[in-house]
Amino acid sequence: ISEMTLDELSVFQKALVNNTRGTFGREGYGTSAAGPFQIMGFNQEDPVIRKALGFDGNTIFNEETQTAFAEYLANGVGLSKFLNGEISEDEAVRGLAKVWASMPDPETGVSRHNQHTGVTLDKVRTALNTTNTVDGEEKYIVPEGVVDEKDLVQGEDQKLNVADVFKNENEL
Repeated sequence: ISEMTLDELSVFQKALVNNTRGTFGREGYGTSAAGPFQIMGFNQEDPVIRKALGFDGNTIFNEETQTAFAEYLANGVGLSKFLNGEISEDEAVRGLAKVWASMPDPETGVSRHNQHTGVTLDKVRTALNTTNTVDGEEKYIVPEGVVDEKDLVQGEDQKLNVADVFKNENEL
């Protein structure tokens, strides 16, 4: 899928929904989640999001595009506000859990969407509150041991960006 255009991905995601109906414990529902960040079809097709990111139907759904969608979605539900000290940790986690079905809700510790959580609430909290300096800039990085190495692709610097918490191990 990383070589598909967004228009081609839309066709793929519609077929994916039909082929996964009833497989997630919710009768009649399927998924359109695609790529390591599990980008849903309705998000990647949203004209407001595409315009904000400078994408159109011919944009390739490569790693850069996927990361841009994930950052846009995470910031849209409060990640950037949390990193700037404008909202609480629970508000940030709650927002992330609304977008990513495998993220735990801060009040319950389980998925808001009745599905397996990919990470524990403690791991999400640790990731949100950890900074490291990368190339002279302070960045929020998932510290070693918070997420199993087998679950994520590591960058050249062998550190995991906070966005990597949202990647799905089955897509890597």
